[in-house]
Amino acid sequence: MIINAKRIVIGEHYSARIFEDYAPQIRERLRLGYETTVLLVKPQSIAADYLKASGSGHGGISANLEKIRTIVVSPQAGPGTRPKANGGLAVKWHGRVLRYSFVMSEDAVWVRLFTNSEGFSLVPAFCVERSTPLYEFFLTDITKLLEQSEDGSI
Repeated sequence: MIINAKRIVIGEHYSARIFEDYAPQIRERLRLGYETTVLLVKPQSIAADYLKASGSGHGGISANLEKIRTIVVSPQAGPGTRPKANGGLAVKWHGRVLRYSFVMSEDAVWVRLFTNSEGFSLVPAFCVERSTPLYEFFLTDITKLLEQSEDGSI
C-alpha cells in the first residue's frame, strides 16, 4: 500500500517507527511525486504537553520529529521530496491526542490502536478495506482531522 497508492496519509503523534520501517518505500513515493501527507502532533500544543506529562508516549518528541524529517526531506530522499502541486510531500500539524495511528490510502486504512493502560505493549495493526462501514468511519474521522490541522513543514 505504501508504495502503490496514489495518495496516502500517515497519521501519528510523533513516533518515527513507520517512517523508519518503510523509509525506502516512502522515499520512493516522494521521488515519484506521489501525494504523501504526514500528519503529526504540533510540538507546542496541549496534546504534546499531555503526552509528555502522562507518560503515554515514548518521549522525545523533538528527537522523533527530527528522525521523520531526516527520512522525508533528506538529500538521500531525492528530488521528489519537495511539495508539488499534484503530489509530493505535505506536512500537517494536529493538536489532538489520537486514539489510533494510521496509514490511509484510497483503498484501505491500516490502523494501530493505543492502549488505555499504563505501560507499553505490542499492538498489532489491522487493515480496513474501502466500501465497508468501518472504512467510512475512518475516512470521515481522518478527513475532519486533516481539515482541523495546520499546514506546515518539518
